[in-house]
Amino acid sequence: MKFIFPGFIISKEFDTIDSEDYSLKNIIENNRSKIESGEYFYIFAYLLPYEKDGNKYWCKVENCNEDIENCRVKFCIKHYLIFEMKFDK
Repeated sequence: MKFIFPGFIISKEFDTIDSEDYSLKNIIENNRSKIESGEYFYIFAYLLPYEKDGNKYWCKVENCNEDIENCRVKFCIKHYLIFEMKFDK
């Protein structure tokens, strides 16, 4: 994965399951009230879909109003990565 910022790029490799189904989701919308200066907060999740009856769903996780880790358990997601961010004063 490459994180591209003005003037520099950070490349990072992560261990994942061999799948083309991963999707990068914005999860900050459900965490806005939890953002405080100097504290880490979740911003993105790179995750496999929720599977039910042979179908795959990503939006149920993205729109889950619970903490992302609770959503992972609720939807039995096999693997995910959570990205955190922190704003310092």
